[in-house]
Amino acid sequence: MDEALKLADHVAIMSEGKIIQYDTPENILEQPADDFVKELIGEDRLMQAQPDNTLVKDVMTAAVTITSEKSLQEAITLMLKKEWILYW
Repeated sequence: MDEALKLADHVAIMSEGKIIQYDTPENILEQPADDFVKELIGEDRLMQAQPDNTLVKDVMTAAVTITSEKSLQEAITLMLKKEWILYW
């Protein structure tokens, strides 16, 4: 699934011989057609398509540094931690 979402212009998701959703990878991640698509994609990959006006300064009380070898998910998790622990 990861390769399809990274490489394809459009993705068709099928269940029981029927196309459930045919869309761009971005739209599938932002607006899955149903629970089957959500489960197939995985909750951790889904993007919440809700506008967020929260500023970084309102969430972070201390600067965070992370190495470039870490994933984006790891960086976000570190930034959202309430207590800053030096992992890296």
